[in-house]
Amino acid sequence: MIFCDFDGTFIKEDSLDVLFERYLPQCEITPLESKWKNGIIGSRDCISSLFEKVHKMTKDDVYFIADQLTLTDGLSEFLRYVSSINAKFYIISDGIDVIINRVLKNNDLANYVEKTYSNKLRFDKNLARFRPHSQSEDFCDHERKCALCKQTVVSRIINNGGTSRTIYIGDGKSDVNVALECEKVFATKSLLQDSTIPETKKIPFNDFTTILKHFEGEII
Repeated sequence: MIFCDFDGTFIKEDSLDVLFERYLPQCEITPLESKWKNGIIGSRDCISSLFEKVHKMTKDDVYFIADQLTLTDGLSEFLRYVSSINAKFYIISDGIDVIINRVLKNNDLANYVEKTYSNKLRFDKNLARFRPHSQSEDFCDHERKCALCKQTVVSRIINNGGTSRTIYIGDGKSDVNVALECEKVFATKSLLQDSTIPETKKIPFNDFTTILKHFEGEII
């Protein structure tokens, strides 16, 4: 089983950063992001509050953002390899389903993904309504602070799947707890620097070409 973060990992950009920077001034974004980074609020409150500040947004507006996003180098080749060895690939994201599904469709990759777990965005005329995944599913290991509790999602998939071969691919703060659930972790950016994850678990990577070389060489 391979679990992969979306923003900054599956794609090069952070899709929510791109979206909010288009519709909100930085002075409205920074205070909430700072509170999240410092652990004062969880991702659920951070993302929900930011969407509440956006007064007009249609599905076409979100598609416009999604259509500008770029896949991380080597991703398509890696997914084809994963399919060839009958491994299951999951996207585990604190982002939104509308963007993720659009990116998968644009790049003909939906058939390579076993399942996507993410938050939801629904539209009422010109108003976008954010629906946190962990709130709708009524579970979170962190006092319901997570918009999507990656750790809970992945631990349940692993427990139901009956396999010890589990790999996580990620880059940031929201990936730390979930990475601890997996046997090996391909890490970059702040996830690579995090001291919580044992060094024996971590494998640094730059893009999916690097990860594919590990798989083909059976280094993992």
